[in-house]
Amino acid sequence: MHMRQNMRRASAPAPKQIAAAVIGNALEWYDFVVYGFFASVLAQAFFPSRDETASLLLALATFGAGFCTRPLGGFFFGFYADRKGRKAALQLVMFVMTAAVAIVALTPTYAKIGVFGPSAYRRRPLLAGVCDRRRILQLDLLSH
Repeated sequence: MHMRQNMRRASAPAPKQIAAAVIGNALEWYDFVVYGFFASVLAQAFFPSRDETASLLLALATFGAGFCTRPLGGFFFGFYADRKGRKAALQLVMFVMTAAVAIVALTPTYAKIGVFGPSAYRRRPLLAGVCDRRRILQLDLLSH
């Protein structure tokens, strides 16, 4: 038996897989753009300060913290996908991302609940960073 016969042939990605990856990338970039546009509003709502620049920097630093958690997400979801399968990993990613979006929608502002508002709000980019959809969808796209 030749070695080539034992190797699995890689097939071209299906149009549905390509569409899923494109939509995932588009949603991820949409999230970045929307956060960038509303960073000043979010800064006033969750990080009020006498200095508007400090509030804005806190809001942007919270957003940037999500980038630091991406390697952790890759490690965790890669391990999880190896054990449970890529479909289960993708479903878990989608569930956690939904929770991250719900945090933004449901978290009261600093004026309503004080320091607990920014504390809860800071968890959103951390969850979003762990569940970087683009990497998971690209992993799924390239694995078939």
